[in-house]
Amino acid sequence: MMPEIGSRSIGQPLRKAWLALTGSDFPAVENIDGMGKELGWKVGGFMRFFLVRSSSVLGKGGETLGTLLLLIDVTEQKALQDELERLAYADGLTGIGNRADFFRQGLALLEEAAAAGTCCSFILFDIDFFKKINDTYGHESVDHALMHVAEVCKTILLPEALFARYGGEEFIIGLPGVSIREAGEVAERLRTALEGEPFDTAGERPEPLVYTSALFFAETKMPNL
Repeated sequence: MMPEIGSRSIGQPLRKAWLALTGSDFPAVENIDGMGKELGWKVGGFMRFFLVRSSSVLGKGGETLGTLLLLIDVTEQKALQDELERLAYADGLTGIGNRADFFRQGLALLEEAAAAGTCCSFILFDIDFFKKINDTYGHESVDHALMHVAEVCKTILLPEALFARYGGEEFIIGLPGVSIREAGEVAERLRTALEGEPFDTAGERPEPLVYTSALFFAETKMPNL
């Protein structure tokens, strides 16, 4: 499990051995008798996760002689849990966040703005005549069109922006620290990019599809709490 542990570790104080093994201080697990705490560190060059349980080793007089640690490898369970969480908050088609993810992260964005007394802005936009696109080119083209919209927008937005599919042909963006004037400029860049990068439709007669969209934006600014 932990090949770095060798005979040199025997007899060493736990904190010293742990520091040599992981490069970090020993975590506070002594006070969680019978409980478990999840820890992660690199083992053999790979990140692994362990559930650490501890219990006190007592002498005949009830005095504490040491601590017994039980390490359970939960790397696979952790990976599965992370993947399930990702799927719960990701739009299955475009790969960006879904509405639930936006509300979750958007609330955190608002709380951070309130604490710092800064502003944040939101942009809601949709693709015009979406039903006509569906009726004319079919479901497959619609799916690829939505993915294309998401990819084009990601080239414009900064990494700190929240970007999610709100539902159907609607997308929503959260911009921390951005005023409504600046949000308007971002919205215009998005509109121009979507209009300037047509999507080639599928079918027997593929043709470039030029997007038009309606964009709405608002700013919120809250005083320090």
